[in-house]
Amino acid sequence: MEVEIPYVRTILINAIVEQVHTFDSGASHLRILQETGQMDAWSWLPSMAQDTERVLKAEVCAMPLETSEGETHVVTRIQPRPELDVFNLIPDQFGKRDDIVFRCRDVVDACESEPLRRFLSNVFSMPAVYRNFWQCQASKAHHHAYTGGLAVHSIEMAENVRDTPRLTGMERDVGIAHALTHDVGKLWCYAEGGAHLYALGHELVGLAQLHGALERLGCDWPDGAVAMRSLLSGQWKRLGGKPLMAVGSLVRAYDQASAENDLRLHGRHPHRPWSPSKPNGDNVLTFRR
Repeated sequence: MEVEIPYVRTILINAIVEQVHTFDSGASHLRILQETGQMDAWSWLPSMAQDTERVLKAEVCAMPLETSEGETHVVTRIQPRPELDVFNLIPDQFGKRDDIVFRCRDVVDACESEPLRRFLSNVFSMPAVYRNFWQCQASKAHHHAYTGGLAVHSIEMAENVRDTPRLTGMERDVGIAHALTHDVGKLWCYAEGGAHLYALGHELVGLAQLHGALERLGCDWPDGAVAMRSLLSGQWKRLGGKPLMAVGSLVRAYDQASAENDLRLHGRHPHRPWSPSKPNGDNVLTFRR
Protein backbone atom coordinates (compact mmCIF):
# COMPACT_ATOMS: atom_id res chain seq x y z
CA MET A 1 0.00 0.00 0.00
CA GLU A 2 1.32 3.40 -0.92
CA VAL A 3 0.96 6.22 1.57
CA GLU A 4 1.26 9.77 0.37
CA ILE A 5 3.38 11.79 2.74
CA PRO A 6 2.23 15.41 2.85
CA TYR A 7 4.74 18.04 1.82
CA VAL A 8 6.13 19.91 4.80
CA ARG A 9 7.30 23.45 4.11
CA THR A 10 10.08 24.88 6.23
CA ILE A 11 11.69 28.30 6.33
CA LEU A 12 15.31 29.15 7.14
CA ILE A 13 15.98 32.63 8.49
CA ASN A 14 18.54 34.63 10.43
CA ALA A 15 16.86 36.08 13.48
CA ILE A 16 16.97 37.01 17.14
CA VAL A 17 15.49 34.27 19.32
CA GLU A 18 13.87 35.22 22.62
CA GLN A 19 12.56 32.60 25.04
CA VAL A 20 9.24 33.88 26.36
CA HIS A 21 8.26 30.93 28.56
CA THR A 22 9.14 27.28 29.14
CA PHE A 23 6.40 24.85 30.19
CA ASP A 24 6.68 21.75 32.36
CA SER A 25 5.86 19.67 29.28
CA GLY A 26 9.16 20.73 27.75
CA ALA A 27 7.61 23.09 25.22
CA SER A 28 9.04 26.59 24.88
CA HIS A 29 7.21 29.66 23.66
CA LEU A 30 9.66 31.64 21.51
CA ARG A 31 9.67 35.02 19.86
CA ILE A 32 11.51 35.24 16.53
CA LEU A 33 12.60 38.74 15.46
CA GLN A 34 14.08 40.01 12.21
CA GLU A 35 14.07 43.18 10.11
CA THR A 36 10.62 42.60 8.64
CA GLY A 37 8.90 41.93 11.95
CA GLN A 38 8.46 39.31 14.65
CA MET A 39 6.51 36.10 15.06
CA ASP A 40 5.61 33.72 17.86
CA ALA A 41 6.87 30.16 17.63
CA TRP A 42 7.02 26.94 19.63
CA SER A 43 9.87 24.55 20.19
CA TRP A 44 10.49 21.22 21.88
CA LEU A 45 14.25 21.53 21.49
CA PRO A 46 16.40 21.35 24.63
CA SER A 47 16.55 24.74 26.31
CA MET A 48 19.63 26.74 25.41
CA ALA A 49 21.69 28.53 28.04
CA GLN A 50 20.64 32.18 28.09
CA ASP A 51 23.42 34.75 27.61
CA THR A 52 22.46 37.72 29.74
CA GLU A 53 24.98 39.96 27.99
CA ARG A 54 23.84 39.46 24.39
CA VAL A 55 20.68 38.56 22.53
CA LEU A 56 20.71 35.19 20.78
CA LYS A 57 21.49 35.68 17.08
CA ALA A 58 20.86 32.46 15.21
CA GLU A 59 19.94 30.67 12.02
CA VAL A 60 16.45 29.33 12.65
CA CYS A 61 14.68 26.52 10.83
CA ALA A 62 10.93 26.71 11.38
CA MET A 63 7.83 24.98 10.07
CA PRO A 64 4.57 26.94 9.60
CA LEU A 65 1.64 25.29 11.36
CA GLU A 66 -2.05 26.07 11.03
CA THR A 67 -4.02 25.97 14.27
CA SER A 68 -7.56 26.86 15.27
CA GLU A 69 -6.20 30.23 16.43
CA GLY A 70 -4.32 30.94 13.21
CA GLU A 71 -0.83 30.27 11.90
CA THR A 72 2.11 29.68 14.21
CA HIS A 73 5.53 28.13 13.72
CA VAL A 74 7.36 25.15 15.15
CA VAL A 75 11.12 25.64 15.41
CA THR A 76 13.07 22.52 14.48
CA ARG A 77 16.62 23.89 14.68
CA ILE A 78 18.42 26.85 16.24
CA GLN A 79 22.03 27.35 15.17
CA PRO A 80 23.72 30.21 17.08
CA ARG A 81 25.38 32.76 14.77
CA PRO A 82 26.99 35.39 17.04
CA GLU A 83 28.79 36.96 14.08
CA LEU A 84 25.53 38.18 12.48
CA ASP A 85 25.07 41.94 12.16
CA VAL A 86 22.37 42.79 14.69
CA PHE A 87 21.17 45.82 12.70
CA ASN A 88 19.67 43.48 10.10
CA LEU A 89 17.73 41.75 12.89
CA ILE A 90 16.01 44.75 14.47
CA PRO A 91 12.31 44.94 13.47
CA ASP A 92 11.39 48.18 11.72
CA GLN A 93 8.41 48.59 14.04
CA PHE A 94 10.67 48.94 17.10
CA GLY A 95 11.04 52.61 16.21
CA LYS A 96 8.48 55.13 17.39
CA ARG A 97 8.97 56.81 14.00
CA ASP A 98 8.43 54.72 10.90
CA ASP A 99 11.86 55.42 9.44
CA ILE A 100 14.08 55.54 12.52
CA VAL A 101 15.37 51.94 12.47
CA PHE A 102 16.06 52.23 8.73
CA ARG A 103 17.97 55.47 9.34
CA CYS A 104 20.02 53.74 12.02
CA ARG A 105 20.97 50.94 9.60
CA ASP A 106 21.80 53.50 6.95
CA VAL A 107 24.16 55.52 9.14
CA VAL A 108 25.87 52.39 10.48
CA ASP A 109 26.41 51.29 6.88
CA ALA A 110 28.37 54.51 6.35
CA CYS A 111 30.91 53.35 8.93
CA GLU A 112 33.70 51.72 6.92
CA SER A 113 35.77 50.51 9.88
CA GLU A 114 35.04 46.82 10.41
CA PRO A 115 36.20 46.90 14.08
CA LEU A 116 33.82 49.80 14.82
CA ARG A 117 30.95 48.14 12.95
CA ARG A 118 31.46 45.02 15.07
CA PHE A 119 31.64 47.21 18.17
CA LEU A 120 28.30 48.84 17.32
CA SER A 121 26.75 45.45 16.56
CA ASN A 122 27.99 44.17 19.94
CA VAL A 123 26.56 47.21 21.73
CA PHE A 124 23.14 46.88 20.09
CA SER A 125 23.22 43.12 20.79
CA MET A 126 23.02 43.89 24.52
CA PRO A 127 19.43 43.09 25.57
CA ALA A 128 18.88 46.48 27.22
CA VAL A 129 20.08 48.32 24.11
CA TYR A 130 18.42 46.03 21.55
CA ARG A 131 15.00 46.56 23.12
CA ASN A 132 15.10 49.86 24.99
CA PHE A 133 17.18 52.17 22.79
CA TRP A 134 14.09 52.71 20.63
CA GLN A 135 11.77 53.50 23.56
CA CYS A 136 13.91 55.58 25.93
CA GLN A 137 13.70 59.35 26.29
CA ALA A 138 16.82 61.41 25.64
CA SER A 139 16.09 63.37 28.82
CA LYS A 140 13.49 63.48 31.54
CA ALA A 141 12.26 67.02 31.02
CA HIS A 142 14.66 68.76 28.64
CA HIS A 143 15.30 67.94 24.96
CA HIS A 144 13.76 64.93 23.17
CA ALA A 145 11.84 64.20 26.38
CA TYR A 146 9.42 61.74 24.81
CA THR A 147 9.23 58.03 24.11
CA GLY A 148 11.79 57.21 21.43
CA GLY A 149 13.62 60.51 21.85
CA LEU A 150 16.99 58.89 22.55
CA ALA A 151 17.02 57.09 19.20
CA VAL A 152 15.91 60.20 17.29
CA HIS A 153 18.55 62.37 19.00
CA SER A 154 21.44 59.90 18.67
CA ILE A 155 20.74 58.96 15.05
CA GLU A 156 20.30 62.61 14.06
CA MET A 157 23.74 63.36 15.52
CA ALA A 158 25.32 60.37 13.74
CA GLU A 159 23.79 61.50 10.44
CA ASN A 160 25.24 64.98 10.93
CA VAL A 161 28.69 63.47 11.52
CA ARG A 162 28.34 61.31 8.42
CA ASP A 163 27.33 64.30 6.30
CA THR A 164 30.04 66.67 7.56
CA PRO A 165 32.09 67.92 4.58
CA ARG A 166 35.74 66.84 4.52
CA LEU A 167 35.31 64.54 7.50
CA THR A 168 36.35 61.12 6.25
CA GLY A 169 37.93 57.84 7.19
CA MET A 170 38.75 56.96 10.76
CA GLU A 171 37.62 60.26 12.31
CA ARG A 172 34.20 60.05 10.64
CA ASP A 173 33.75 56.42 11.73
CA VAL A 174 34.74 57.15 15.34
CA GLY A 175 32.37 60.14 15.29
CA ILE A 176 29.45 58.01 14.06
CA ALA A 177 30.10 55.36 16.72
CA HIS A 178 30.45 58.01 19.43
CA ALA A 179 27.25 59.80 18.40
CA LEU A 180 25.19 56.59 18.42
CA THR A 181 26.45 55.51 21.86
CA HIS A 182 27.14 58.80 23.68
CA ASP A 183 23.90 58.67 25.72
CA VAL A 184 23.47 54.90 25.98
CA GLY A 185 24.03 55.01 29.75
CA LYS A 186 20.61 56.66 30.09
CA LEU A 187 19.04 53.27 29.33
CA TRP A 188 20.16 52.16 32.79
CA CYS A 189 19.81 55.53 34.55
CA TYR A 190 16.18 55.89 33.41
CA ALA A 191 15.27 52.24 33.98
CA GLU A 192 13.17 51.24 36.97
CA GLY A 193 15.44 51.16 40.01
CA GLY A 194 18.17 53.11 38.23
CA ALA A 195 17.82 56.41 40.11
CA HIS A 196 20.90 55.69 42.24
CA LEU A 197 23.03 55.65 39.08
CA TYR A 198 22.54 59.40 38.63
CA ALA A 199 25.32 59.91 41.16
CA LEU A 200 27.75 58.53 38.59
CA GLY A 201 26.22 60.26 35.59
CA HIS A 202 25.00 58.57 32.44
CA GLU A 203 28.38 58.79 30.68
CA LEU A 204 30.24 56.74 33.28
CA VAL A 205 27.31 54.34 33.57
CA GLY A 206 27.42 53.82 29.81
CA LEU A 207 31.19 53.34 29.88
CA ALA A 208 30.82 50.67 32.57
CA GLN A 209 27.98 48.88 30.79
CA LEU A 210 29.86 48.83 27.47
CA HIS A 211 32.98 47.34 29.06
CA GLY A 212 32.55 43.96 27.33
CA ALA A 213 32.00 45.52 23.90
CA LEU A 214 34.99 47.82 24.42
CA GLU A 215 37.15 44.87 25.45
CA ARG A 216 36.27 43.09 22.21
CA LEU A 217 36.99 46.28 20.26
CA GLY A 218 40.37 46.40 22.01
CA CYS A 219 41.19 42.95 20.64
CA ASP A 220 40.36 44.13 17.10
CA TRP A 221 41.75 47.65 17.32
CA PRO A 222 43.47 48.72 20.59
CA ASP A 223 43.75 52.41 19.67
CA GLY A 224 40.10 52.50 18.65
CA ALA A 225 39.09 51.16 22.06
CA VAL A 226 41.21 53.81 23.80
CA ALA A 227 39.59 56.55 21.70
CA MET A 228 36.05 55.31 22.36
CA ARG A 229 36.68 54.93 26.10
CA SER A 230 38.04 58.45 26.31
CA LEU A 231 35.18 59.98 24.32
CA LEU A 232 32.41 58.02 26.07
CA SER A 233 33.75 58.85 29.55
CA GLY A 234 33.11 62.56 28.97
CA GLN A 235 35.83 63.41 31.49
CA TRP A 236 37.52 65.77 29.05
CA LYS A 237 34.42 68.01 29.16
CA ARG A 238 34.51 68.36 32.94
CA LEU A 239 38.20 69.15 32.99
CA GLY A 240 37.73 71.86 30.41
CA GLY A 241 40.26 70.22 28.15
CA LYS A 242 40.22 68.87 24.65
CA PRO A 243 39.02 65.40 23.60
CA LEU A 244 41.53 62.76 22.65
CA MET A 245 40.25 63.08 19.07
CA ALA A 246 39.03 66.36 17.58
CA VAL A 247 35.84 64.69 16.35
CA GLY A 248 34.71 64.61 19.98
CA SER A 249 34.24 68.39 19.89
CA LEU A 250 32.26 68.06 16.66
CA VAL A 251 29.96 65.44 18.19
CA ARG A 252 29.48 67.66 21.23
CA ALA A 253 28.50 70.59 18.98
CA TYR A 254 25.99 68.40 17.13
CA ASP A 255 24.66 67.22 20.50
CA GLN A 256 23.98 70.79 21.57
CA ALA A 257 22.50 71.74 18.20
CA SER A 258 20.15 68.74 18.22
CA ALA A 259 18.98 69.62 21.73
CA GLU A 260 18.43 73.29 20.80
CA ASN A 261 16.47 72.39 17.68
CA ASP A 262 14.19 70.03 19.59
CA LEU A 263 13.52 72.60 22.31
CA ARG A 264 12.62 75.23 19.74
CA LEU A 265 10.50 72.79 17.76
CA HIS A 266 8.44 71.85 20.80
CA GLY A 267 8.24 75.35 22.26
CA ARG A 268 10.24 74.59 25.40
CA HIS A 269 13.19 76.85 24.66
CA PRO A 270 13.61 79.76 27.14
CA HIS A 271 14.50 82.15 24.30
CA ARG A 272 12.19 83.01 21.45
CA PRO A 273 13.74 82.17 18.10
CA TRP A 274 14.13 85.11 15.73
CA SER A 275 14.44 85.37 11.99
CA PRO A 276 15.26 88.34 9.77
CA SER A 277 12.34 90.08 8.12
CA LYS A 278 12.33 90.69 4.40
CA PRO A 279 14.57 93.53 3.24
CA ASN A 280 12.78 96.89 3.14
CA GLY A 281 13.10 99.42 0.36
CA ASP A 282 16.53 100.51 1.61
CA ASN A 283 17.75 96.92 1.76
CA VAL A 284 18.22 97.25 5.52
CA LEU A 285 17.41 94.21 7.64
CA THR A 286 15.10 94.74 10.59
CA PHE A 287 14.62 92.10 13.26
CA ARG A 288 11.64 90.98 15.26
CA ARG A 289 11.94 91.68 18.95
